Amino acid sequence: MPFWTDELAYWHQDYFYVKGNTGVVTAWIPLQDTTYVNGCLSIMPGSHKLGVLPHDLMIGKKRVPSAIFDNEIRLVEMHKGDVLLFNSLLLHAGNLNLSTGIRYSIQARYTHLDDAVDQGMGGVIPLSEGQA
Repeated sequence: MPFWTDELAYWHQDYFYVKGNTGVVTAWIPLQDTTYVNGCLSIMPGSHKLGVLPHDLMIGKKRVPSAIFDNEIRLVEMHKGDVLLFNSLLLHAGNLNLSTGIRYSIQARYTHLDDAVDQGMGGVIPLSEGQA
């Protein structure tokens, strides 16, 4: 939502919220061109190699890891329908939407069928035989 900070995604690892296992991969898909102006994602490249980090700082009702801000930050501007794939340990954040329109996106998460999942996040939907 434009200029809305209530649900802003501060720096985090999806693993902290999604749980399950550290091999989960998120597919983030914007439904319109996504730039700095309308709140593209930011990432800290290579931060997944830091492992599971304590999210020890409260900002409003969200928890963020406090010892991360010496890492490189990159804005990830994308086109409608692009797909950003990232590991659940990659540090990332949403940016404030400075436009007049809503920024819509789809997030799908993938994991190996044998790996643990948090049932609170929904069950695993296995592919049928023959699907890839």
